[in-house]
Amino acid sequence: SPEYAKLRKGTSDSEWLFLRIAESINSHPSLTPQQKIEKIVHEVRTLDYSAFIIILTDGKNVSALREVNEQNISVRKDNALDDYYTLFLGISDEGAKIICSEKLEIHGIEWKSIKNHELVVIASKTSNGTPHVASSLI
Repeated sequence: SPEYAKLRKGTSDSEWLFLRIAESINSHPSLTPQQKIEKIVHEVRTLDYSAFIIILTDGKNVSALREVNEQNISVRKDNALDDYYTLFLGISDEGAKIICSEKLEIHGIEWKSIKNHELVVIASKTSNGTPHVASSLI
């Protein structure tokens, strides 16, 4: 929208995506955060993009998405799907959850690769005190 377009200072696709996310969050208050992310993903999939990795939080919950365009020539040529555009979920022995783009050498953390097109949502603490993790392919 013109309101968000005037906020854009540069030409990067990251800035465009950030503003699109902000616009969607503010213009669709009835949708859940997951529905808002899915709406944006379906829009971006109509464009020619290589990949985007998103980690968002509302202060209580964390959403992480790994979205790589397997049809993009650069992704196919460089085998970037599995080697470059990575995202991992780390779970500690105590149940803490970590999201990062590379596995970190941290004692007591078991790492799981987040699949392409997978949205992982870490909900704030449940009644037993540990965060709940839900994931889905979108």
